[in-house]
Amino acid sequence: MVESVVANEPPPTDVDRDDADEREPALLPMSAAELPVTDIGLAVDNRSLTDAERLRLLENLWVAPPGFQWPFSERMDHGKTRRKYLGPQHFIDKYACFRYSASKQGVFCAPCVLFAAQCAGGVKLERLVKSPLQKYSHLTGENGYLTMHLQNTFHEDCVTKAQAFTQLRRSQTGDVVQQLGSAAALQREKNRRGLERIIVAIEFHGRLGLPLRGHRDSGDLPLPETKGDIDYTQGNLRATLQLMADCNDEALKQHLITTGRNSTYISPGSQNQIIAAICAVVRRQVVTEVKAARYFSIMADETTDFSHQEQLAVCVRYVQREAVFERFLCFELAPDLTGKGLAAQLLSVLDAAGLDKNDLVGQGYDGAAAMSGQHNSVQKHILDECSTAVNVHCASHALNLCLAKASEVPDIRAAITTMHEVAVFYSDSNKRLLHLQRFVDTKCPDTSRSRLKLHCTTRWVEKQDAVVVFRELFPAVVASLDDMSVWPGDTGSKATSFIKSMDSGFLVAMEILHTVLEVGII
Repeated sequence: MVESVVANEPPPTDVDRDDADEREPALLPMSAAELPVTDIGLAVDNRSLTDAERLRLLENLWVAPPGFQWPFSERMDHGKTRRKYLGPQHFIDKYACFRYSASKQGVFCAPCVLFAAQCAGGVKLERLVKSPLQKYSHLTGENGYLTMHLQNTFHEDCVTKAQAFTQLRRSQTGDVVQQLGSAAALQREKNRRGLERIIVAIEFHGRLGLPLRGHRDSGDLPLPETKGDIDYTQGNLRATLQLMADCNDEALKQHLITTGRNSTYISPGSQNQIIAAICAVVRRQVVTEVKAARYFSIMADETTDFSHQEQLAVCVRYVQREAVFERFLCFELAPDLTGKGLAAQLLSVLDAAGLDKNDLVGQGYDGAAAMSGQHNSVQKHILDECSTAVNVHCASHALNLCLAKASEVPDIRAAITTMHEVAVFYSDSNKRLLHLQRFVDTKCPDTSRSRLKLHCTTRWVEKQDAVVVFRELFPAVVASLDDMSVWPGDTGSKATSFIKSMDSGFLVAMEILHTVLEVGII
């Protein structure tokens, strides 16, 4: 890719442009005398800025001067040169923290330049902090340079420091409007209380695994006119907010009544921003715990999501307070499914989270060749980078393979089928269930169980529960089936068949299942 600068108007959006004109010469760096006092590049090499200079660099958003020649990156696409331009849309809204430096001829993040340390998580900070970003081929979007930078933990810390610094400097410089504007301060507090209620509602749905959206999840939210008058067609979150207002949550009610339509924070876009903020807070807490524990291991697996995109799920495992913790870290799109590509992506995830790869002492995957092979797999490439990262085959996957192989043994397969069919036999009839419960009272007086559990085909923990319950109630089951074997019709025939199938081979298979499945719980 070749970068250059051309003297034409900025493109309206960050899209490809086909240009057949010749490339014009790049701009030469401006001299120090020509540079504006708000050029962020001056702060990269000058660490002795005054507070006034820092405040000026933070508060003055970068706007292209008249006649500014917007730089671009070139790439070859099917034999044709295409250009990606830096544009004004890269310095507004959530990207307002970024500045273009004429002295460095590239983009920097102002809070990180002014407040970031030399390194984060043992990794030296370079692009957008110590060195300019000069590649404009992929700035925004899910994996864009600017978007990924905003998700870094060290960036969030720098933004917090910048906000605290700005607030402190304003109060010291005698900002009368801010100090004495009690009405404005009161309005801000009211807005925060309303936003807090919405965040609580979104967190509530997230903890219960409930989707937020319904058929009508945008537009004005009508408040209940009478007690209990909730519109359940509004979707989960909006109906919950109606319920909260109906239960006399005055802060939320006043927020929805008095704020403008563009500042209610209940639109789909605002919901996603709040979810992203909650995600950043949770991830920061996880990273903080991992850093406190220092040494950690990673677990990862890739799978295809509903939209047929390959997703890489990454978890961390660490010891804290003499207990082992496993925490989900992130989902990442996985464009390269080779061992080398996945390993590079995993190390990139650790780097973005601010975790030091030198503290990585373990890695766990399934038995696929791309993940756990000896020569060109993920574990081999990571082991080359981190010599202490010992690979361990995932215990859950090993258990899954063991059970899948064991299910090929006729006695094991027959035992699982018999236990499941007996459980169905009792659950299909209340009369049979009551009959079993009478024998449970006499044959198993010390148990708290009263009925058998059905076998689950996917969740091994639930399958283990079914085997444990059947084993515990086995004396009552045998006595009940033996008594029902003389009943007329289909019940007696099935009871007799079950009694004959529960022979010595069944008992051995049941004990083996109980022992093996117990490993999955431990």
